[in-house]
Amino acid sequence: MNILEYSKLILSRVSFCPELFKRELHKSIDTLENEDIDGLKIWCIREYGKDYAEILVDSFQLIPNQYDTNSKRNNLT
Repeated sequence: MNILEYSKLILSRVSFCPELFKRELHKSIDTLENEDIDGLKIWCIREYGKDYAEILVDSFQLIPNQYDTNSKRNNLT
């Protein structure tokens, strides 16, 4: 099982609680590579868009731009 699939599993298991869902979503976003974050975003919107729309919008807006050379995710120094 890869990290993306594991993240989906965890999010599915904590989806009963908005606070846990948000916390685990942030952990997933911090852990995943940019390509996998896109897949997670699509999955989250499809599965939880109605219930957690505000959490999803807020969480995915916090992702550093993949082309921003000063972002934490892309800074190699």
